[in-house]
Amino acid sequence: MSDWALEHEIYCAQRYGQIVRAAGVDPERLDSLTLFELAGHIEDDAEVKRLYFAAAGDNATLTGMSLAQCDALLVRILSEMKPTSRRAMAERAVSKLNVPEKILTSR
Repeated sequence: MSDWALEHEIYCAQRYGQIVRAAGVDPERLDSLTLFELAGHIEDDAEVKRLYFAAAGDNATLTGMSLAQCDALLVRILSEMKPTSRRAMAERAVSKLNVPEKILTSR
């Protein structure tokens, strides 16, 4: 694996792993492309979007936020979801993957 490929895997694990983990999915066995795809499905979930925009307030607030702040807000929202809602959302997101992964039951 080249240095660039290794750096890319580490970056994806750090950036998207936290989102996937907060949603209740085990990111440890996922490659960078799957992490990226799953994080996108999680962020695009209708319930997550509703909670995200309700927490952010208005578009001006979102526009002024850094990428790290947006990710932190998303992780906070996912962590504060009711466990049954979070699990249902995670199952919807995982079902969109070509290779389904085991859902964490500890969250």
